[in-house]
Amino acid sequence: REAAEGYAELWNDEQLVQYLGEINVNEELDAALYLIWAQGFVRIGKGEEGIEALQYAEAAASREGISSFPILLERGQLHLRMDNNTAAIEDLGRAAEMDSSHAEVKHLLASAYQREDQLEPAIELSGQAIELNSEPYEYYSLRALCYFRMGRYEEALADYEIVVVKEHDFANAWYRKGFAHLKLGQYTEAVHSLETSLVYEHEAVIYYYLAIARARLGEMEQALQDIRQFRSENPEDQDGPLIEGDILRLQGQLMPAHNTYVNGLNEHPNVYELAKMAVVCVMESDMEDKDSYLNKLAEMMSNMETVETWGLLFITRYLVEVQDWGSVRVYVEAYVDGEEPGDIDPHIWLYSGIAAYHAGNMDQAILELGKAYGAGLRGDVCSVLSMVYYDKHEWDQALAYAEEAIHSQPDHPDYVVRRDAIAARAAERGFSFLKKLRKTKPAYELWPSNVPLQHLKPDGVIDLHFT
Repeated sequence: REAAEGYAELWNDEQLVQYLGEINVNEELDAALYLIWAQGFVRIGKGEEGIEALQYAEAAASREGISSFPILLERGQLHLRMDNNTAAIEDLGRAAEMDSSHAEVKHLLASAYQREDQLEPAIELSGQAIELNSEPYEYYSLRALCYFRMGRYEEALADYEIVVVKEHDFANAWYRKGFAHLKLGQYTEAVHSLETSLVYEHEAVIYYYLAIARARLGEMEQALQDIRQFRSENPEDQDGPLIEGDILRLQGQLMPAHNTYVNGLNEHPNVYELAKMAVVCVMESDMEDKDSYLNKLAEMMSNMETVETWGLLFITRYLVEVQDWGSVRVYVEAYVDGEEPGDIDPHIWLYSGIAAYHAGNMDQAILELGKAYGAGLRGDVCSVLSMVYYDKHEWDQALAYAEEAIHSQPDHPDYVVRRDAIAARAAERGFSFLKKLRKTKPAYELWPSNVPLQHLKPDGVIDLHFT
């Protein structure tokens, strides 16, 4: 025993485990020596052998009629190091039952529960450990982490306030404290805590949250510096260009914001929100020829793996404009399948009706356009319906819808041309039967659309993408 303890005191663990191993071949060790042997294994990184030695130690303690508390404590800690959390909970739980006044066991058991995402028991055990011993900052830190992970930021802050006093250079505590302040809208405090975290440990993500906090405080120039620092260190992060674009947009720099979103989209082609915000910037700007920019964005969105419902609507409008009638139906169906019936934008029926009309499916066109009309849309809906009924030689219906289109927008050049032409054609009803049946081009070729369809602004626009 004295030899083994001597090897341990000299940190000669390789000799220690070899020495006790040789003895164990010929005779069983007692519980205390098995424990020393296991500790030697642990120090040289042989965890599995340490577990085996501790199992021998527990059996020996049972034979000797002594407490296995130190063995369970040692094995529970070893299981934690080896990420055997379930086994750690079993051993440390048994140890806690043997000695309910042992603060460190409560803390270690709380740590095991936290790793298993069982946060409520971890919080309760951490509280018990603090009641038994309020000195170690680790006890408060663990409970704060549990609160933090549960989104209980006020309670997390109360513990982190204690942690940073007890261990002022604990960078992670300052970081999480800053994040909690940020989530609670306490932006000045967030900036202070996050800057303090940077003093002790450089983590690029801190610049990201600093940019959010400063933007909320209206410190836009510094916020831009922070997010650009974050992007320089994390060029692969898709949120970098999104937040930088947001800050520029909040400053009123719409085209620089648009360019930032688009450049980010070139780097991260499947980020729907980047495309959506680029669309918002174009729509909010006073630039000329918006359609070419918006059509380019719609084309980019059509190549994305995942698009939200408004994006499907936006792409469908683009496909109508470029007359890709075969693809329109696919997007119409995707939009309708992905949207709640009560939330469907009636413009989707306008687009679907136009596609059906150009495909020669008059009944389908009337059905789809009728849904749009029933939902309150006029303008383009009425003008397209006037052409559908014109091609069906139903002059009264055609003229009625042409007049209604004019009523909704008197100066629209396409509506005026179609109304006048349909009115002239309707006036020929007294002419000869053969003249009435003469072949003519379809209305959409006679009077093609020169004015693009209305663009619809995205829904759920977020000023600053941090939730």
